[in-house]
Formats: sequence, structure tokens, C-alpha cells
Amino acid sequence: MEDPQNIFKPLDEGGRSIGLPISNKIIKNMGGRLSFRRLGNYAIFRVEFPFEKEGDLSHEKTNNRNETGRSSEFL
Repeated sequence: MEDPQNIFKPLDEGGRSIGLPISNKIIKNMGGRLSFRRLGNYAIFRVEFPFEKEGDLSHEKTNNRNETGRSSEFL
């Protein structure tokens, strides 16, 4: 498994992949976050995006990710 510090780095910065750095940049530009964790020999990637509930005009922010964002995990 790739070193966690280098997994999202572009090739010209010592990374070893093209897709993960590009995906990470796109997700960050959209206000989201890309992370991963190890499960045995596998890596599980998690994508999180903020969103506002429909009809919520208060624009209040909270630290509870379950109320302000959505996430998905994939192998």
C-alpha cells in the first residue's frame, strides 16, 4: 500500500498515480474531501461533500457532518 502522505500527490511531486491527485483536486475545489483507510490488503476511499438542506435559509453551520454533508465509501 502506498504511503498515506504520498497517495494524493501528483507524479511530479513524488506521487505514483494520476487519477487520485486529479480526483482529490476536483473534490477539494467543490468543497469536499477525499480520504482513505486500509482494510487488510484493500484501500477504502471516502468522498464527502457539504450540502444545504432544501428550504434551509438560515445558512447556519454545524460541526455535525451528518447534518451538513454526505459521504460515500468505495473500494
